[in-house]
Parts: sequence; structure tokens; C-alpha cells
Amino acid sequence: MLKRQGVPPRRIDIFVADKEQEKIYKSVIPRNYYNKLIVGKKGLANQLLFIKNYYPQGKCIVRCDDDIESVFKKVSDTEVKEVDLNIFIPYAFGVCMKEGLTYWGINKVANPFYMTDGYSTDLRFIQGGFNGYINSNNKSYDLKIKDNSTAEDIERTIRYYITDGGVVRFNEYAFKTKLFGDGGIQTELGGFEKRQKLIKKATTQLKKLYSNYGDVIPHKEQGVIFRLRRNPTD
Repeated sequence: MLKRQGVPPRRIDIFVADKEQEKIYKSVIPRNYYNKLIVGKKGLANQLLFIKNYYPQGKCIVRCDDDIESVFKKVSDTEVKEVDLNIFIPYAFGVCMKEGLTYWGINKVANPFYMTDGYSTDLRFIQGGFNGYINSNNKSYDLKIKDNSTAEDIERTIRYYITDGGVVRFNEYAFKTKLFGDGGIQTELGGFEKRQKLIKKATTQLKKLYSNYGDVIPHKEQGVIFRLRRNPTD
């Protein structure tokens, strides 16, 4: 996708969990497609913390999972159009700076019928697969739940909301990816059933730590989820 989009390779760093992954990625991805291939840490939360510490404070960072096929914008209730990331990403960071915030994301719903126009700054879920943030060593952004690999994006959204007073979500944009498929974090966690158990555990911890910011509700695929309140009270 990044190649098709014409994103300059000098802007693309690939982070892998270990030497074995490094070897696999090097064998598959042409060297001229990216800047650096970096061995970080195993585990999603650990890897994201490694990435945060890898870059300097104030750096604008985009997180893009490697199974994303496209990022698109709503055109109508039935139509979408792939966006130019070289235009959208600077725009997204520009909105953050305008609003005095440091974390942005796009809609969790990929169906244009349910997508709305514009962006919001209240507490709305920033999905982990594709987002951006202005790097900071402020510890208030750090996750409080240990080994949180199934709900880290929910807690991260809350941490940024608490620290900054809001998060930017572009509600007319979304991405297409393969959810809960083989490989990646799904395989690492031991498959769908184990993932469901971990989601339930993380949801319980979220409710304990952030009861003012969301509610536990049933979910058809995941069993239960922690749904955020758009305007929570402290």
C-alpha cells in the first residue's frame, strides 16, 4: 500500500519482534521499499513503547500495521475513495496542532453508511491499526495495564484523552484490513478463543481503572468490550 501510495521510503521504518522476523521481512520486502528494518521487542505493548523511545520527542509518528490494504474517505453513504496519504497525514497532524492535541486516528467503522463527516475531539476510540501521534516522554501517556495486547488501543485512547483533554478522530476516514486472521498478534496470542479470554481480562481491568470513561457491554465477536463515553465525567 505504501509503495502504491508513493510514500517516500526514507519515511518508512519497519519494526519487528526478533531476529527470526527480521530474516523473514528482509527476504520478502525489497530493500528499496523502506528506510530501516529494526528489531524491537516482542509483544504489542512492549513494541509500541520501544518505538516511542526510539524516536526523539516532538517527532510526528504514524503507526501503520502491515496488513492494511487501503485508507479511504467516505464519498457518499455507499461510496468510498482511497486517500493520498502524502496529503492526509500532514493534514491530520496540522489539525492536531490547531486543536492543541497530540493523538489522531480514523473511524473504527469501515462502512460509509455509518460514517459521519468531519473530525471530533471528544473521547472516541482511536483504533490501533492506523493512527498518528506527536512523540512525547510524558509518562502520563503510558499504559497502566501490564501485558495489555488486546485492548492497548482502548487504554491508549483514554490515556491521551486524560493527558491532553481530547483526541482527534477523522470520522469520514477508515481503513480496510484483515481482522482476526492468521498471523501477527492473533497467532502470537494463541488463536481466537485465547484472545477472547484476554479481551475479557483486559476489559475487567479497564473497568476497574477507568470506570468514569466507559462501560462494559456485550459484543458478538469478542464476547465483551469496553465502550468509551464521548463526554465522561471525572
